[in-house]
Amino acid sequence: MESGIDHYLWAIGSHPGDGNIISFTATTLDCGISAEDTNIDIHEGHQYFITVKAVNRAKLIATTSSWAFIFDMSPPVAGYVYDSNPDSTEAEKSDVDYQSNLRKLSVYWDGFYDSHSTIKNYYVSVGTCSGCQNVLRHQGIGIVNNFTLCHIHLGPGIRYFTTITACNTADLCTSVTSDGIIVDNSPPTKGAVIDGVDIFDLEYQSLRNYISAKWYGFSDSQSGLESFSWRAGTKPGYDDVIKTVHLPVTNILIEPNLQQNTLPLGERIYITITAHNKAGLSVESTSNGFLIDDSLPVINKKPFLSRDLGSIVGESIIFRSTLKVKWEVDDRESFIQRQYLSLTSHEGGEFNSTSIEFNFNFSDEAYISICGMVREYTFARLDLHDGSKYTIKLIACNGAKLCVESESSEDVFGSPAKFQHNSSEFDKGDEGFVQTFAVETKNLGQFDNVGLRSPMIHSQFKLVPGGSLDLVRRCSALTCLGHCVCAAQGQRCPLIGTSCNIATLGNKNSILGVYDLINVDPTSNIDDKSYTPSNDAIASKWKIVQAQGLSPLWFEWSAGLSIRDTPQGIFDNLNDEVWHHAGQNYQVILNLKRGKFLKEYPVSYSMFIRAWYDENTYAQFKTDGVQVMSKPPSTRTIRGT
Repeated sequence: MESGIDHYLWAIGSHPGDGNIISFTATTLDCGISAEDTNIDIHEGHQYFITVKAVNRAKLIATTSSWAFIFDMSPPVAGYVYDSNPDSTEAEKSDVDYQSNLRKLSVYWDGFYDSHSTIKNYYVSVGTCSGCQNVLRHQGIGIVNNFTLCHIHLGPGIRYFTTITACNTADLCTSVTSDGIIVDNSPPTKGAVIDGVDIFDLEYQSLRNYISAKWYGFSDSQSGLESFSWRAGTKPGYDDVIKTVHLPVTNILIEPNLQQNTLPLGERIYITITAHNKAGLSVESTSNGFLIDDSLPVINKKPFLSRDLGSIVGESIIFRSTLKVKWEVDDRESFIQRQYLSLTSHEGGEFNSTSIEFNFNFSDEAYISICGMVREYTFARLDLHDGSKYTIKLIACNGAKLCVESESSEDVFGSPAKFQHNSSEFDKGDEGFVQTFAVETKNLGQFDNVGLRSPMIHSQFKLVPGGSLDLVRRCSALTCLGHCVCAAQGQRCPLIGTSCNIATLGNKNSILGVYDLINVDPTSNIDDKSYTPSNDAIASKWKIVQAQGLSPLWFEWSAGLSIRDTPQGIFDNLNDEVWHHAGQNYQVILNLKRGKFLKEYPVSYSMFIRAWYDENTYAQFKTDGVQVMSKPPSTRTIRGT
């Protein structure tokens, strides 16, 4: 104050009062700056002191030194920035990639440090790309290690990035950006759960220590699926059978080693699948459930030949190309789901089965697969052999896929009966060679073991002394069409010139009703049919529906196309016997020769019947026709929603 300040001396040194870094420099100013080209030997992280000396005009000196300062030329070391769930606690903090909160955005960080100085401030910015600031611009937040941005509206499906900038006391800064977080506020799309792993939903199973399921339709377009979990209970969503079990991302569940008898009997079991997305949201879907059935189906009646199609006697069949089988099977728990039929032959019973669509093989045998509801099945387009034996085998499976097997007794296919004769011949001169027959005079129309009647034979015998009968071999026609008792089989005698009285139109005699049959049991009621599964046999039965005038004495039969007024289309009018004797029978069966077949639908065939009222009067009747449908209906699978 007395003499005033003359000048200052300032220096920098590694200790207070030293000038070993920058020597003392004089200045009259209140500040000083070292020359730019001065070679300063200074090191990062070391302490340095500024010493100032004030010299007055009396040359007296006052000295003072600054607090130590550290030389720092490097920014802070980069740390790590983590996106966190704003709804989690401090203990639950971890880096996440997804969140469901649309109003908050949280981050925390660690690892930032500066070895030479200290970090004096952190800055935060938020954007929709790495380093961007289009959500929150660069803003200081002090010395903290977490930050939550509140009261904003975040867009679902958008990834947000948070940048943290750390600055030290030398105002050098380092920035680090998080890997981003996607906002997803919606649970996964709900899918569907199917019991079992087959194509179709499982309704029953037999095992009590096995459970399986599959599912489809679960998805999450924003955050994706993180995991699944499942449980099982006796009601939808319950876990009283199996508690929750976690699964990775998959679409199938197979648990083959449950504890014995884990799954209950008599109660529907529901499987619940929970899908979790990466934002922590979830959705559940439950199957429609399944039941346990560990009991076998019950065969109440073994497969047997139905009498209402081509059968006359017992377990036998007279139609070569078709047979009908019936059976009785039951399962009260899981019902009959699928059945399989097989037709097998014994020795001498081979048959042509190329037209049968066997679609299942078991134990080297071919089976036809049929649905579980039916209790009868008609085989068609067969080629059975006369007198051969066949067996029907049945496999019945319930909804739990437990099966039982059964088979019929032996079935016999028969051919028309024939008279047995010897092969000896007698020369009768101008009558040629003849053979002898031994027949019972009580019944000249024979039946075979399956009930087929032999062709009708009209013969006349003459009683000779001694009780023998001689066949009459010379005779004349008995009707206007040449019927006689001495002509060769299938032929007639020369006409005698008498004209026939055809009473088909305006018939004043008894009227017949003629009906197409497939049930050829003579004791059955008449059931007129329009369709037949047999392509090589037709049958007919007739009766008097209006009694008037003359009654029929005997009948003839034939067969042909329904669209014709006379028999055409089956017999060869030039080479075959078109009209056949029926005698006083009211039923006839036509089996075509092996290798010949009737045409399929829509072609219609009729039986033609001649009713003879006397030797010169007859009327012709015919059925309304039957159509052959030996091909099973075609099937196709349609899966609905």
